[in-house]
Amino acid sequence: MERLIAVLTNTTGSRNVAQKHDFIIHIGMPKTGSSSIQHSFRSFQMPDHAYLRWTRGANHSGPFKMAFIDQLKGLKRHLATGGRSEQQMRRHRDEHRAVLKTEIEAENKPNIIISGEALYGAPPDALNQLKAALDPYAKSYRIVGYLRPPVSHAQSVFQQALNFGRHIIFPALPSYRRPLTKHGNVFGSSTLTIRKFSRATLLNGDVVQDFADVINADVQGQEILRTNESLSLEATSILAAHLRYGQHQLGYPTALTVQRYLMSLLEPVGETKLEFQTELAHSVLEQTKNDTDWVKSQFGISLSEEIDPGPLAIGTPEDLLQVAAGLDQQVRTIVCDAAARSDTEVSAEIDNRLEQVSTHRDPAKRVAAHVDVLKDILRCDADVEHQRRRDHRRQQKRLAE
Repeated sequence: MERLIAVLTNTTGSRNVAQKHDFIIHIGMPKTGSSSIQHSFRSFQMPDHAYLRWTRGANHSGPFKMAFIDQLKGLKRHLATGGRSEQQMRRHRDEHRAVLKTEIEAENKPNIIISGEALYGAPPDALNQLKAALDPYAKSYRIVGYLRPPVSHAQSVFQQALNFGRHIIFPALPSYRRPLTKHGNVFGSSTLTIRKFSRATLLNGDVVQDFADVINADVQGQEILRTNESLSLEATSILAAHLRYGQHQLGYPTALTVQRYLMSLLEPVGETKLEFQTELAHSVLEQTKNDTDWVKSQFGISLSEEIDPGPLAIGTPEDLLQVAAGLDQQVRTIVCDAAARSDTEVSAEIDNRLEQVSTHRDPAKRVAAHVDVLKDILRCDADVEHQRRRDHRRQQKRLAE
C-alpha cells in the first residue's frame, strides 16, 4: 500500500512518456510453470528486458484483475472483493492502473515483460482495456503462451484444487481455442507465440529456459527459481480426505498461510504421481479433441501425450480416500511433531484431541480429523507470527514519525 500511495502522490519525477517498448505478455496457461517464470524473471538482471514491477510479488494476475476486470459483477462479488465497498474497489482499481502507468514510464529497457496466468482466460473487455493502457507506450506486442496436454492439465488442476481445499468439476477440462482466439482478436493473431508444455519439447526440458529462448532474453548464469512443485498422490489423498470429512474454516486472515504450511508438511509424504486411469484419460482426450485439433491446425502443435498410468491411478475422487486410509499413523506423527515444535496453547491439549480422533472407526475420517488438529496448531502458529509482524510494522511506523 505504501508503494501505491507513493505512486499516486508522485507528481514531480521525470517520466519517459515518449519511449516505446516491445511488450512481451506471458499468459500461462495455468499449470504450465508460470510461477517459476515469474519468480525467476523478476529476479533476473537482463540487459534488454525488464520484468514489470506492477506488484510486490512476481505474478501480475492480481493487479491485472484488480485494474481491468470488473469485480463488482456476478454472484461471487463478496468473495472477489473481500467484502470491500464499491468505493474502495474503484480506488484500488485506479491505484493499480496508476502503478502500471508509472512503472512503464520509469522503464528505459526496450522489452517489458508482463506475466499472469489470469490473462489466459480473461474476458475480451479486460484484454482490450489492458491493450488500451499499454498502447501509448507500445512499439509491438508478443503474446507467449504454453499449452499443457489435456490429461496432464486435468490431473494438475484437480490436484491444485485439493491443495487449496476447493471443490471442482471432475475432471476439469482445459480450453484452448476460446482463450487463444480472444488474445488473437485483441492483439492480432500474428502476435501469438504458442508452445507445448512438455519436457520433451521445452528447451532442456525447462520452461524458464524455454521462455528466455523464445523472447531472446539473456539470462545466462542466473539462478532459476523453482516454485509450485506438485505433491504426491499420497499427500494429495490426505487433502482429499480432509476436504470430504474435515472441518473448514474460511475467511480468517492467516488461512492461506495455514494452507501453505500444511502443504509443506505433507510434501515429504509419498512418491507416487497422481494419474488418471486409462478409461478416464481417454474420456478427457475425446472431450477435448475439437480444441486439440484446432491447436494442431493453427499452430502446428500436437497436444498428444502418453497414457500409461500406474497401479494407483484414480478413476474418481473417491479412490483417493482409499489411499488416505492407509496413511492414518503417518499423519498422526506429523501432528505430534508439529505440536512438539509449537509453544501455543493448542499444543498443550494435543493428547486430548488425539484421543478424540481415535474414536473414529473409518481410517479416512481419522486422517481428516488429524488434519483438523494439525491445522489448528498451524493456525495458532500463523496467528502469532501475523501479530508479531503487525506489531513490528507499527513500531517501525512510530519510529519513522
